[in-house]
Amino acid sequence: MGELYGLVFGAFMGGTALGPVLYGVMQSHYGNYRIALFCSIGMLAAVCLLCAMLPRFKDLRDV
Repeated sequence: MGELYGLVFGAFMGGTALGPVLYGVMQSHYGNYRIALFCSIGMLAAVCLLCAMLPRFKDLRDV
């Protein structure tokens, strides 16, 4: 559990650190946030799809 939590937390912290920088770079390059927001929408849709495809946990009563 600790290893999984560390991986997820590390990915979250990486995204928290890089997100504003990437938004700023894209705003400087394109002059608006449209591309960055569309990329964020695509990534959010991908994460939702991946979460929906996760297998169910076994019911503790069946163990």
